[in-house]
Amino acid sequence: DYMGTFTGNRKALLVSESGGYVVSTPNYLSSDNLQLRRTDAVVDENGNLFVEVHTHFTGIQQELQHGLMHEANKEQREKYLNDVLGLPTYKVEKNDYDEIKGKIPVINEYLKITSDNYASVTGKRMFIVPNLFNRAHKLATDKARQFDIEIRFPFKDVDTIHIKIPSGYIPEAMPKDVNIANKFGRYSISYKISGKIIDLLRINEHYAGTFPPSDYNDLVNFYEAMYKADRAKIVLVKKE
Repeated sequence: DYMGTFTGNRKALLVSESGGYVVSTPNYLSSDNLQLRRTDAVVDENGNLFVEVHTHFTGIQQELQHGLMHEANKEQREKYLNDVLGLPTYKVEKNDYDEIKGKIPVINEYLKITSDNYASVTGKRMFIVPNLFNRAHKLATDKARQFDIEIRFPFKDVDTIHIKIPSGYIPEAMPKDVNIANKFGRYSISYKISGKIIDLLRINEHYAGTFPPSDYNDLVNFYEAMYKADRAKIVLVKKE
């Protein structure tokens, strides 16, 4: 059976006719806990965004979506979806879920989203953050770390984003690709523009482990680098 957030990678007491034994519950790999997302978007002349999102969740990464399917009603699910995504203004026009049960459970999610004025238009320039949804946060730095850092569950996110831009626009400034690998995981984000399509590939993999308090600043810097890279802008300019 699948072990979730509260039962996986732990010690447990197994009771049999011959007595009790301490056993370890399964230790999952990052490849068991996936979020694979394909996003197809269109930006119009006014900066409005129209998006279709297909996401494949496995293992611990499907637990939230499992709750949305089985523990929330239609109104609660729509309220959550319209509060959780990191867009300034948006509306989830449609949501759909498909569950595949197994040793490693799977949920496939489909979202149709509109976001008014997502891209900023100033004169002949358009400014757009192509990483639409999956963005790292910063870690607190106000207090010195006193306890070990425990990352209990590994995971891997892969975001493939395609954004169609309006006719007549060409890139003026592109973010640099970023590649980071360290003891906590690996992160990469890369961009290219082919004709009227912006292509983005983002991979974020975190390892499980226990790290001493002295490693906390390195972890803070890792998240800071991801935070900045995830919010990088592309500048487009309209040809005369």
